Amino acid sequence: MMIGSGLGVARPVRPFYQPNPTISDQPFSRANIVLARTTAPPDSVLDCLVHHLQREGFSLDTMDRALGLVTTKVELPAAYLPGDMKIRAIRVGSDWKLTGTYVIEAYGSGVAYPAEFRSIEMMPAKTAFRMVEKVARAIPRATLRYARGNVRFGVMTKLDVALKSTW
Repeated sequence: MMIGSGLGVARPVRPFYQPNPTISDQPFSRANIVLARTTAPPDSVLDCLVHHLQREGFSLDTMDRALGLVTTKVELPAAYLPGDMKIRAIRVGSDWKLTGTYVIEAYGSGVAYPAEFRSIEMMPAKTAFRMVEKVARAIPRATLRYARGNVRFGVMTKLDVALKSTW
């Protein structure tokens, strides 16, 4: 971008901010999607995901080989992280798209939030994001990339509606 000084000379101007990248090889602020690219067959990827999720203590909700989809179930009250978190992995072309939603018990049921990359490591959003990333690393021969999707739920959204949301 160039700005004229009024004397016929243009000088470069540095932008005040850098927008978040659409897709990056490194996690960036508020990234909430992990993309895993692999050459492994879809059935093999699904088997690895299911095995890893169950080993980590998650309960399966959905497993659809035709769609290339696996999701975990939120079980409240939860005594440990896998019980209050939903992970969704779906095949999109040659990539696997993984997202996570974690639930904090409140108002008689719970409030759902997206798993996001945040600056403070111990924040629930980042802890949940690290779990999604760990699941993505279980995909054989996967190269990870990160993206930010538009989350369509908020604090006032009913829990069952938020848990069905995709981004």
